[in-house]
Amino acid sequence: MKRTDPQRVLVVLIHGFTGSPARMAAVSAEIYRNAGSDWFEVFTPHLPMSRLSTMSPTRIACDLVEKIDARWKEAERSKHAFDRILIVGHSVGSLIARKTYIIACGSTGDAPFEAEVVSTRPRDWASRVDRMILLAGMNRGWRVSHHLNVFRALNWWLGSVFGRIVELLTGKSLLIFQVHRGAAFVTQLRIQWLRMRQRAARDDVAGKCLTVQLLGSIDDYVSSKDNVDLVAGGDFVYLDVPFSGHRSILEMRDATVPPGQSRTRGALRSEALAAAVTLSPEALRAISVVPDDSDEIPSPNAEVKTVVFVVHGIRDEGYWTSKIARAIRKKMREDAHTVATETSTYGYFPMLPFLFSKSRREKVEWLMDKYATMVATYPNAVRFHFVGHSNGTYCLGEALRLYSCCRFERVVLAGSVLRARYDWSNYLTDGQEGGRSHGAVGSVLNFVATADWVVAIFPKLFQDVPIQRLGGAGHDGFSEQSDRITQIRYVRGSHGAAIAEPVWPAIAEFVADGSVPNLDPALVRPSRNPVVAFLGLIPWLWWMLIGGLLVFVGYEIAPNSSEPFEEVVVRMLLLMAYVLAIFRIVTWF
Repeated sequence: MKRTDPQRVLVVLIHGFTGSPARMAAVSAEIYRNAGSDWFEVFTPHLPMSRLSTMSPTRIACDLVEKIDARWKEAERSKHAFDRILIVGHSVGSLIARKTYIIACGSTGDAPFEAEVVSTRPRDWASRVDRMILLAGMNRGWRVSHHLNVFRALNWWLGSVFGRIVELLTGKSLLIFQVHRGAAFVTQLRIQWLRMRQRAARDDVAGKCLTVQLLGSIDDYVSSKDNVDLVAGGDFVYLDVPFSGHRSILEMRDATVPPGQSRTRGALRSEALAAAVTLSPEALRAISVVPDDSDEIPSPNAEVKTVVFVVHGIRDEGYWTSKIARAIRKKMREDAHTVATETSTYGYFPMLPFLFSKSRREKVEWLMDKYATMVATYPNAVRFHFVGHSNGTYCLGEALRLYSCCRFERVVLAGSVLRARYDWSNYLTDGQEGGRSHGAVGSVLNFVATADWVVAIFPKLFQDVPIQRLGGAGHDGFSEQSDRITQIRYVRGSHGAAIAEPVWPAIAEFVADGSVPNLDPALVRPSRNPVVAFLGLIPWLWWMLIGGLLVFVGYEIAPNSSEPFEEVVVRMLLLMAYVLAIFRIVTWF
């Protein structure tokens, strides 16, 4: 890209959150200085990324694709067609840059675009994008963490509260909350990027552009764990930018000289950017730094064709998941499958946090993070299956609702806390591709227990509360009828009946070949336990009784002002112990 290079280059600069084209001026000037001006054109669109923007980042990327399309065609009509494209993104703009490139390369069947992406065809210019530079890219999104100083963390936290209030009042999510760590947009982008890379390597099509990430040495907004995505970005070139933060990485004219240096901060940043723009791929890889957590980079295994997730539920560390996984692996290997299982745990999840949608959402994001890791680790896996219990079933249900890239062929649910009216018709797929708002499954096996009092009393209480998306499918079964939904009524036992060892062969059989298992008659009953069935009819009453009993006991313990001082002190201590005991139980049970 020197001045003697006869090629015409289009440089697309994408500013960050609350930024503007003016913020990218120094970057533009530095690229101009290194790339030359004769065959060089900068395109820096102003994107709707203000603090109060509720624009979808996918929509922003789609609009940007159309703008580049228009500029590309205009150049062709004027007989001055571009030969190459360089895309540079800063902060949130780095996510938009990658999404733009993904859309331009066209949809892959195993990671379909969101419904917002109207055209899924590859763009003519996609193959001409030969390099992408990410400045302080938040490739895994952002989060409030100990990495931030106290005042900035407080600022982000207050902003988060404000954002949630806006979402509750308007039903719209602020743009910045659509790019937090684990958000659907970020996870979808990671999976789509992986699938794009895999297809490009397999079919020799667009999607192989060199990606260079410049890492500020003192990023004071986004932690290194969120800047660097070693799962989806394992093939990136990483370059350190000395004495630079999240915002200052753009300041190429900074004339201050840091201690121990002979050159200015601006000169050091300019040098790093010049290397990213001008050096050959081989030279860049020779000077690429290795992130401290490089052990997180997955080692691809091309032999595995099938991946099975086994996910535990509430009040459970998930020790049984590996045992069911072994039974599945044994059965599938007998059928000549090359299979891997994922049985990681998200930790012990008590009942009280389970009742808060934010806490449950974190587990959904954990699941999809693991899903992305499996896509990177097993690039040739063509089948993903799922076995979930209790909150694991909720994770599956919400992942299907929020992530169009979430695709499981066979799903087994035990002690399900999804609604009985869960709309499976949105997710059951017959193989059609294209933009879609939801994930997809092939077939479902749901076990309903005879005495699942946990589901009957707790999750079922919220069956008609839209915001909670909980219900009693493990107690009542699903109401939807389909030849791809099989329900076994009723497995003898309570909440964990369907994950007991006698049921493992049936789970393995369904996962392996999709056949409806025949359980031992001793494990099945024709009806539910009448007591538990009655409990499930009026779950709200039992909550009221439990709450009333707790209040009554607390009232009896509470001191009376007419009592002697010594007895008041004793009663106050007892009341405090009582409240602490309740808190301990609900945060542990």
